[in-house]
Amino acid sequence: MSKFYRLPLHPATRLHHGRPTRVWSVGDRARIAVSVATLWTAPSAARSIDRPALGAPADPGSWVASLTDTDRLDLDGRVLTQALLGDEASVLAVQGEWLRILLPDQPSSLHDGGYPGWVPSCQVVPWPPAPSGREIVISALTTAGHRPLGLGTALRAGPNDLRTLTDEPVEVAAAQLTAPSGNRATVVHAAEAFLLLPYLWGGASGWGVDCSGLAWLCHRRCGVRIPRDAHDQLAAGTEVDLARVEPGDLVFFARPGERIHHVGIASSGGEMLHAPETDRGVERRPIARTGADPVAARRYLDS
Repeated sequence: MSKFYRLPLHPATRLHHGRPTRVWSVGDRARIAVSVATLWTAPSAARSIDRPALGAPADPGSWVASLTDTDRLDLDGRVLTQALLGDEASVLAVQGEWLRILLPDQPSSLHDGGYPGWVPSCQVVPWPPAPSGREIVISALTTAGHRPLGLGTALRAGPNDLRTLTDEPVEVAAAQLTAPSGNRATVVHAAEAFLLLPYLWGGASGWGVDCSGLAWLCHRRCGVRIPRDAHDQLAAGTEVDLARVEPGDLVFFARPGERIHHVGIASSGGEMLHAPETDRGVERRPIARTGADPVAARRYLDS
């Protein structure tokens, strides 16, 4: 007769449909365990068409490709932001198989500790300390085995291998890796890698970005943490006179008497790179031709 051995479960683990499931508590630390985790305004905000974005593994490519312009417009009020594989998180609330988490790498006026939002619990794992080694980031969309990896995803290069921040070994071509450092020219170069990428409300990955998500990701590529949303980006950084804007600076837009609603990354020749709106992709365009007046500029890198 065969013997079956039941492995002891972690005290914070239970069986769900015969499989071990983590029991989360408020205050638990975690890391994002999928290529891209989308943060929702509430567990009920996700639609049936969003299913590819909700699993583990997530399939951001299929999800974004399946959305019509109407579907994308409907993400306003549903999606808040996105987080990349290995990003740090902490648990603020638990509701069934959903967690309200906080992202400290995305500073926000919504919460002192970072950006809050809801994710399926299957998309995070209990906190593993980041593996030792030199930090590097993905410089272009790539794959490691069957897992897609987005631009800006942080990895650790040890003496003998490359690992995600969840401590999984991965293989990525050296040409697609770079140190998280740079200057304002690096910010522009990073933004150019997103040209034609579809606009996605709340997007902050190589599968879709919104205007402030593009700015956030391009500074992340340089190892600089800036706020996630445009109005918070305006409130930080170093003020720059609009007449003295240089490539790599952030330029902000507002209609008369209204709040900041848009941000772009200044490039050369009076142009900027930006994620304009739902039916268009990331583009280069004259700063003076955005449909609203530039009202302010901020700088996050000295040179």
